[in-house]
Amino acid sequence: QFQILVQCIELGIFDEIESLGDACAADVIARKCGYDVNILERLLNTLCSFKLMAQEKNKKGAILYRNAPGTSKYLVRSRRPTMIGFAMTPEQMILPMLGNLQQLLRSENKGNVDKENNADSITLTKMEIANNLANLNNSTKFSQGINKSDLHQMDKKSGIDISQIPKKDLTQLTKMNGLPKMDLMQLSKLNGIPKMDLSQMSKMNGMPKSLPKNTDERNGKESIRISSESLIMLLNQCQYMNAKFLMAMEGFSAPCAHALVTAFDLSHHRVAIDLGGGPGRISFELAKHYPNIHVTSFDLPPVVQMAAKMQPPNTKDQVAFKAGNFFEDELPAGDLYVLAHILHGWDDSHVDTLLQKVYSRLPPGGTLMVLEKLLNESRDGPELAVANDFVLTLLCKGQERTETEYRALFSKHGFNNLQVKRVGGINYYDVMHMTKPL
Repeated sequence: QFQILVQCIELGIFDEIESLGDACAADVIARKCGYDVNILERLLNTLCSFKLMAQEKNKKGAILYRNAPGTSKYLVRSRRPTMIGFAMTPEQMILPMLGNLQQLLRSENKGNVDKENNADSITLTKMEIANNLANLNNSTKFSQGINKSDLHQMDKKSGIDISQIPKKDLTQLTKMNGLPKMDLMQLSKLNGIPKMDLSQMSKMNGMPKSLPKNTDERNGKESIRISSESLIMLLNQCQYMNAKFLMAMEGFSAPCAHALVTAFDLSHHRVAIDLGGGPGRISFELAKHYPNIHVTSFDLPPVVQMAAKMQPPNTKDQVAFKAGNFFEDELPAGDLYVLAHILHGWDDSHVDTLLQKVYSRLPPGGTLMVLEKLLNESRDGPELAVANDFVLTLLCKGQERTETEYRALFSKHGFNNLQVKRVGGINYYDVMHMTKPL
């Protein structure tokens, strides 16, 4: 079922049917798309059995097809919010890694050694290389040219033979189809995105499998030699994965955003800070239901640039985007902080750091709202939370937690009056509401 759904999304079948307006016969759709009508009819019947499409009959008794209401609402590219990114996430990110489950289960230091060829995988050193590239990429020197000392510094810090990359290609890195600048280090540090091991990211569909390694004759250390074409492809792929992830995050929250922001009465607040706000869906929903609250979605620059382009025009007076890193930068001031799918993606040390920063920034009586799916106390349900807890082990050192574990965590950092509301139905969220003592 999943593979059929993914293929239909990629082919744009739901979009084509939606564009026709009314319900129509299989032969009409087949002519429009250039498909074999007999095969298409069987596919449409299959989609009807999945409740993704529906049948009706015209006056002559012929069968007509239309998208089911949920399909029209969430699986058509012209609609917002969309769940297309969410639906594609397993195909693009999770299933490729599950294909290597045996290696993951046997690995004590996940990502450090590639058992297949006994070679080092992409480690933090290579992530730092990408960060150096980002610094060069974001430099204002592109318009003035790059001098030899800059190149030498890059070469010494990263091991990449920057001198072999033409300046015109480096400049091209800043002109990637109008998308925000993006690189491997930024991808691995996005607010709210689990700190992915790049050896796992290389297993995702469409990502380069490896980077060539050489020995630097000057210091005997292993370095990376990468062509300008490969470098541009790598950074473009990372931008693509970033966009995919943002769309997936919107799909996670879109169906239940109303239930999340109305689980507790937040009307007495005036300034809300959505930390790691991603595409802004929670921020937009807060603004919609609480007209007296001004909301700031705080995330890294590439995310903010992309999310701002997707912002509904009617929210711009109430929702602002601010670029920053919630681990490194001062948090914007507010009396309500929201952490939606943030804590589960980080190890204990990062979680402690972030909660302490939020607590220090909150005024007395201020509120922290955490949106995470809670495990039951035996850690064998609900199914989505348990499965996600496992997936997090593939991506990072994060985890899902039980209510008891969250209570201990928040109490440790000084929060009190913790209230929990479970969100019914199939979703990835419950709501935890707590305050800083007066």
